[in-house]
Amino acid sequence: MLSLVLGLTVFLVFALPPIYYNAREFGSDWPRLLASISRSGIPFAENIRAADLQAYGTEIVGGAAGLFRNVAGGVFGLFTGIILTVYFIIDGQRAFHWTVSLFPVRHQERLSNTLFKAERRMRNWLLGQTLLMLALGLASFVVYFALGIKYFYVLAMYACLANIIPIVGQLSSVVLACTVAAFDSPHKLVGVLIFYAVYSQLESGFLTPRIMKSTVDLSPLAVIIALVLGGALAGILGALVSVPTAALISVFVDEYLVKRKSAAAAA
Repeated sequence: MLSLVLGLTVFLVFALPPIYYNAREFGSDWPRLLASISRSGIPFAENIRAADLQAYGTEIVGGAAGLFRNVAGGVFGLFTGIILTVYFIIDGQRAFHWTVSLFPVRHQERLSNTLFKAERRMRNWLLGQTLLMLALGLASFVVYFALGIKYFYVLAMYACLANIIPIVGQLSSVVLACTVAAFDSPHKLVGVLIFYAVYSQLESGFLTPRIMKSTVDLSPLAVIIALVLGGALAGILGALVSVPTAALISVFVDEYLVKRKSAAAAA
């Protein structure tokens, strides 16, 4: 955890200053950039108006106070999750045995075995998802650097971290990268779209089946339902833990609810 905090601090020290200065330039050059986009030949770009974008931004953000509350709530939730993770790493085994001891003795062995099975399944998912995150982050870094997109290192890191949330995370990184590329040139925007079109096919057809060979084995429909429920209940953190939680629930359903024929009856 200490190395994670130090690495994030070093990254922000080098990443935030250029973003801050460019954001100030962007604020003064906003009309000119918007006019260049409307003349760039991008489909429907001529319909973009600065006043409409400002109105939509105000509605989405809900004002400065609403933005501050959302950001503060997200930061608080993130650090709460990190602190809970540290405590469960340190004292997780005792908490596990204490929780199991609350159930009747005759059920404790079966419950422990089920939880260990779910733990292995969730660990495999986390390992596989980490490899997919690194693959997308490295590929994005190389492509964004080759295209000459501003803040390519920040966009690549965001793509890496956001990919921990299946489907939604990658879509958000596509939208963010396309937005930054569109303010530079239409060619960079087309390059980003081509990259994500090729990478999504590569990930779904080659990387995911091989990396996730021994993981959660959830259907795409179950993943989408889990993401919707997790996001509705707890926002970003809910979406983050939704898929491993779905894996945990699926193990319990398979162990306690699914009815199977005996070996003799099946034969």
